[in-house]
Amino acid sequence: DSLWRVNEQQSQVYKYQYIAKKAMHMNTALLNFMHQKWIESAKGLSQVLRLDSINGKALMLRAEARRRYNNIHGSKADLKSLSNTNTNTFLTDYFNAEFQKRNNNLKDAFKNYIACIEKHENYAPALVEFGNLVIRLHNDKETAEKCYNKARARTRREMLTDGARAACGIAAAGFGLV
Repeated sequence: DSLWRVNEQQSQVYKYQYIAKKAMHMNTALLNFMHQKWIESAKGLSQVLRLDSINGKALMLRAEARRRYNNIHGSKADLKSLSNTNTNTFLTDYFNAEFQKRNNNLKDAFKNYIACIEKHENYAPALVEFGNLVIRLHNDKETAEKCYNKARARTRREMLTDGARAACGIAAAGFGLV
């Protein structure tokens, strides 16, 4: 009975170490991604995938990081693997669209931008790129203008919200709440 408890405790320790290691690699990769250090980010995401080979978020981000440093073969392989996971987010569609656009598969990019916007109707980068493709493929300036206006409105709203948050943070600090 005591041997069982010891093994269970060791199991919990190993599980914690696994989660901590995965989180460390993911956090480092995300920081590198945000600082546009694409190769370092891809390496960190590869570490995450060594621990969790079906981590859809890591695959999606590594595909984008690889695309950014022109590893088209690696990016394509990650996107293919991503389709075998259950990760189906607006960013997956957006990164797929960006990949397709870069490879001049404009009709596929168009479809992926639509899928992205259907999942997140206010995602400004997708709205702008979709607007660009609407003009390029269909010469539909009216739809493009609607997309641009919606993206611009979203961006302004985010700026106002960020400004309000900053003002609230300053006010909270003044009252000793932070």
